[in-house]
Amino acid sequence: MTETRLVDCGNGVRLERGVRCRLSDGVEVVSDHYYPPEPGPHPPY
Repeated sequence: MTETRLVDCGNGVRLERGVRCRLSDGVEVVSDHYYPPEPGPHPPY
């Protein structure tokens, strides 16, 4: 099991690097997820 580390990008934005997801065909993709500073609909309308 890996430890989840969030990086502070400033202005409350957080970054989670190296998020792995295995697809139904067996391919694994790795992505970076950026989290907004506040919950709610994004982009705000």
